[in-house]
Amino acid sequence: MIYLQLIIQIMKKPRFKPNESYLHLHAKRVLTSWLAYDYIRIVEEEKFCMGGCIWFTPDLSCYNEKGLADIYEIVNTNDVDVFKQWRINLYLELHKWDVNVYTIDANWIMRQTAPPQSINMLKIL
Repeated sequence: MIYLQLIIQIMKKPRFKPNESYLHLHAKRVLTSWLAYDYIRIVEEEKFCMGGCIWFTPDLSCYNEKGLADIYEIVNTNDVDVFKQWRINLYLELHKWDVNVYTIDANWIMRQTAPPQSINMLKIL
């Protein structure tokens, strides 16, 4: 329990100021349109909170009839850092959720001329 309280204290400190590029924003919207038929609900920038602080905010949280199914992170200049991967993993384990976490390159999304037959993504968790 002390370990969890220490983690919460660390996470209450702001890590960065959100500043989304147009490339990232539009790639997120295009990916949402591609995934719309596979899920019953897709939420952009959903905040996952615990202990009074935000643990992580994925680009897309995708839900099926059973609940949260997949999380998508769109990457451009930087991959998802190890600390964010750790936070996501710990949060999902504490809630006993079996959720896939994927990263997708924003440039790859924006280079497509039509919805692809398969999406070029990397499973990170």
